[in-house]
Amino acid sequence: GQDAVVVRGAHDRLCPARWARDAASLLPRGRLVTIAGAGHAAHFSHPGEVAALVRELRGTPVAAG
Repeated sequence: GQDAVVVRGAHDRLCPARWARDAASLLPRGRLVTIAGAGHAAHFSHPGEVAALVRELRGTPVAAG
């Protein structure tokens, strides 16, 4: 699995796509995910999608219940 994920909204005007790609490429076992329809604060506008990405990270504890 991956150890890190860089999340960017497709309509993010503060974080350019190139910067996000470069950041993800510097991380061992990292990847970039661009969330369609999201702006800069994808974790606020698309919390379920961001939470699912975090749950996929290696070593993330799974909540019970």
